[in-house]
Amino acid sequence: MPVIAFWEMPTPVLIIPYLSFGNLSVQHRASPITWDETESIIFQSLSRLAYLHPRSVAHRDLKPENILVESRYPLSIKLANFSLANNKSDLKTFYGTRGYAAPEVYFNKTYTTAIDL
Repeated sequence: MPVIAFWEMPTPVLIIPYLSFGNLSVQHRASPITWDETESIIFQSLSRLAYLHPRSVAHRDLKPENILVESRYPLSIKLANFSLANNKSDLKTFYGTRGYAAPEVYFNKTYTTAIDL
């Protein structure tokens, strides 16, 4: 997703294009996500994670509300809300959304980028 503008001072701001389809939750309520679309969402999400994870970046809050829909036909998604993302190799802090968090997070164990899966 192209960055339209960015600045750090006085407060960090990142401006990206508006995606009028909203997120996966919004789209699923409007018209249920099909099995074929689910496969596409998984494939596209894993493709994005395949870029992030070798760079040691864990998103840490993947959920339908943080997956934006660029288009529905054909389905195209963008991962969003990297406010909890981290690139440390020994993550331990509880972050994310209950119900979507990995077991390692709940049991207060050290975790890696694999928690995004």
